[in-house]
Amino acid sequence: MNIIIYASKRDFNVQKAERWFKERGVKYAFMDIKKRPVGKREMELFYQKLGRAGLVNLQSKQYLESTARFLQTTGPFIEALMEKPELLNTPIVRNGNEVTSGYKPEVWVGWE
Repeated sequence: MNIIIYASKRDFNVQKAERWFKERGVKYAFMDIKKRPVGKREMELFYQKLGRAGLVNLQSKQYLESTARFLQTTGPFIEALMEKPELLNTPIVRNGNEVTSGYKPEVWVGWE
């Protein structure tokens, strides 16, 4: 397994995800998306696997106040997310081409 956890801060779900992998002895890399922005190809993969609703909390105050919610085409929407990573639904956990957002141990179990 090649687990990468993408998050901008260590909120409760991020901490739970890290703990879940540590308890199972699974090594992972943590990518702080504020310090190292997500690349365009990675963001396109996230969007392809998760869709708009999975990648962003559509009900969050930050999203409702952003211009990203008005963007209908994929390219500009992805660019908006790259500029404002705080809109992402974290943690985004990647294992190769498999991607989840949020705390999803029921999916991660199948990765072991």
